[in-house]
Amino acid sequence: MLDWLPILVMLVVAVGFALASLGASYILSPKNATPEKLAPYECGIFPEVEPSQRFPVKFYMVAMLYIVFDIEIIFLLQLLIKLLDGQELNLCGQSHLV
Repeated sequence: MLDWLPILVMLVVAVGFALASLGASYILSPKNATPEKLAPYECGIFPEVEPSQRFPVKFYMVAMLYIVFDIEIIFLLQLLIKLLDGQELNLCGQSHLV
């Protein structure tokens, strides 16, 4: 159990810091919403037609996850090729080991 103590302490510190940061931002943030803050940002140009609805946050989360995993796969593929050191790969990415 003593071997896991530093990991447990780091986990408690990380969760504590995250909760303290969220709490401080909630307490210290201004709560007055103005019409300018509620309007969608259109790069300084006033919109000609109001949008029917805003894009949901889920759309942006899926897009960011796609980009993260796409970049991760690019790096992992290079690592796989380097580790296999020139061995041939089949369509499933498995090497033909003899």
